[in-house]
Order: sequence, then structure tokens, then C-alpha cells
Amino acid sequence: FVAMAGPRFAIDTWALEQLLDGDVGQRPKKHRRSVSSGADVIFAVLANDNIKPILVDRMNAKTMTDADQLGGKSTVAPQRQVAPSVSGRDGVAYQRPLAAARDLIESQSRAFWEDNMYTRWFFALKQMSFANDHPSSSLHSYAWAMKDINSQLGSW
Repeated sequence: FVAMAGPRFAIDTWALEQLLDGDVGQRPKKHRRSVSSGADVIFAVLANDNIKPILVDRMNAKTMTDADQLGGKSTVAPQRQVAPSVSGRDGVAYQRPLAAARDLIESQSRAFWEDNMYTRWFFALKQMSFANDHPSSSLHSYAWAMKDINSQLGSW
């Protein structure tokens, strides 16, 4: 298919490249990450703010034993467990390039999101990121937010 249609711009690939070796945040080489994460796409491309506690925990991770030092609990979202840190992904404060990538993506017009099936798919997934005005408290719970994140990750 690629040989017939040619390569296309992929917003998720662009965002991940910016967060690894790109120039969105113009950070020194020692602060660059070498491993990306689906959480990066959830925040930067799909604009889901519910992923922030996970990203903050990862940025604050220093060693593989941080989860043990915290008693296995997140400092930001105590109701969830902290996974062991991953070398090359965690322990790097990359909030500036992450926010810069998100801001640039958020500034795109509706025409950008309707340009092709791939960006339309992202636009549809992105709708799960926005607050639900349903009165049920279960739809505003941490568990529901994690369900939406898992649905977005599974579809991505």
C-alpha cells in the first residue's frame, strides 16, 4: 500500500520524534529521552489530561527502586500502583517539549484533522479525552478515566 500511495505524515510519529530527538523544547543532549511511551501520545496528541499523574511519576522516577521507596504507590495519584521505571524513558523532566508538542498539535485547524483517515481516527479517539457532563459520579472516577486511557491506547 505504501508503495502505491506514498508515505503520509503521521501526527503520532511526529510527536514521539519531538519528544525523543526533536527540537520542540531545545533541551541539552543529557536530558533527552531514548524511549518513548504511549502515555506521550495520550497527552500530546489525544489531549487527555488524565494521564498527567502517570507522566509526572515517570518524570520524577530516579531508579528502578522508586516504586519500592514509595511503598508501591504514586505520589500524585495514591489510588494507583507505580510501575518500575524504564531506563531511557523515565527520570527525565521533559514537560516543556511535551507541552510544546501538545500546543502545536492543538493549534491545528479542523481541516487538518479531516485531511485523511489516519488523522480522522485520532480525532475520534481524542473525543474520549474531554470531560463528560453526565451526572453519574462513576463517569468522573479515576477508574473511568483509566478505562478511557486504556481504550485510547488499545485503539492506537
